[in-house]
Amino acid sequence: MMLRYKGFIGSASYSDADKCYFGKVENVPDLVNYEADNEADLQKAFEDSIECI
Repeated sequence: MMLRYKGFIGSASYSDADKCYFGKVENVPDLVNYEADNEADLQKAFEDSIECI
C-alpha cells in the first residue's frame, strides 16, 4: 500500500511483532518515518510528517 499527500509518496507496512503500522516518505533526501496503531492514523501520521519537511 502506498500513501499520497501533497505530491509526496509514502510506504505503508504492518509489523505483526510490534502490532503497528509503519512507513517512510519516499524520494526525499532525509529519512522520514511514521507509525500508528491503525491505517487511518497512519495516513494522518504520514500527512503530519510531510508538514514537518
